[in-house]
Amino acid sequence: MGRAQLVPVLQGIGAARDHDAHLTLLAHSYGSTTAGLALRQSTGVDDVVFFGSPGIGTNNLKDLSVPPGHAYFIEARQDFIGALGYFGLDPSNIAGLNHSSAGRQSVVD
Repeated sequence: MGRAQLVPVLQGIGAARDHDAHLTLLAHSYGSTTAGLALRQSTGVDDVVFFGSPGIGTNNLKDLSVPPGHAYFIEARQDFIGALGYFGLDPSNIAGLNHSSAGRQSVVD
């Protein structure tokens, strides 16, 4: 399973540094399910963003070892795959999972 391969990679990034690196995990499609399952263990991930996710393997963010308020999702309109519920709730229905827009944004200096 991908989770078993992802966990040591994430843990290794932290172990390879002499200081705590800020680690952000970007997970797309079924990779977001793999990431959600991996984040049930201590991986050192500080932020996670799920894109087009069919589910993250849990219905409760407390199952993920990321700081509260540091889990996000981006979803296309009318994405019916997540609504099937095979891999848990559609991420847009998970309490505490922050919705980020994939729309056009302006950045202010």
